Amino acid sequence: MDMNADEVALEDTDLGAEVAWDVDRDAGDGSSVPFVEIGKDDLRQSDFIFNTPQFAEDIND
Repeated sequence: MDMNADEVALEDTDLGAEVAWDVDRDAGDGSSVPFVEIGKDDLRQSDFIFNTPQFAEDIND
């Protein structure tokens, strides 16, 4: 299953940025990964690669 940029959510937490996704769009628990000591402002579009040209929302160029 391919992941699209609109299925990715980013949030700053006390530990760092948390990247979450919900590919089945059921509004239930999807999956997530914390980037410890890396803030959302430290992430770039090139950190996210999708099958087609897409841009993750709230991410710097």
